Amino acid sequence: MKKIGILGGSFDPFHNGHLKLATGALVEFGLDFVFLMPAKKNPFKQGQKISSDEDRLNMLKLVCKNRPFLCLLDKEIKEDENVSYTYDTMSELLNDFEDCKLYFILGLDSFLKLENWYKGPELLEMVSFIVSVRPGSDNSKLDSTIERFKKIYGTDILVIEDSMPDISSTEIRKKVKEGSSINGLVPDEIERYILQHEIYL
Repeated sequence: MKKIGILGGSFDPFHNGHLKLATGALVEFGLDFVFLMPAKKNPFKQGQKISSDEDRLNMLKLVCKNRPFLCLLDKEIKEDENVSYTYDTMSELLNDFEDCKLYFILGLDSFLKLENWYKGPELLEMVSFIVSVRPGSDNSKLDSTIERFKKIYGTDILVIEDSMPDISSTEIRKKVKEGSSINGLVPDEIERYILQHEIYL
């Protein structure tokens, strides 16, 4: 049975933290590949301006081009609805990949709030999760939340041991606007695309 990771987000832009997260999940848990799934609009970020769908898709295509373990999944970004809900998307993906084991990859902050997501309890019963922890994060609630989710919902939860770099898309956009270098924060091909197309200026 193939094991597939699903890493969703605005990816505005995709950065080296996202890349480390995808590769960390792939290596530590023997995933066959990871889908990068850009959201049309994050329900928790409504009202926040994001780059065009075209630019975000183009950047992800560049990232996936020379990395066979990464695949672009444009399911959410091409939907007619303004808001994407993880429960609806994962329900469809479980039907599309019924012979595969799917893991939704997310950070600690999002993981701790899963019950408050749209159909959160149902999502916890339906999907397996891979959780990453940023350096300096307060992990005190992690173990107790994992234990509670497993007890109540029977959720399959894995935690990435490899530390994740503390990189923020917001900080990258700010640096570009200020004319500061983003070298080392994003993959080289993303940096070239941002500068060439003058995104975030």
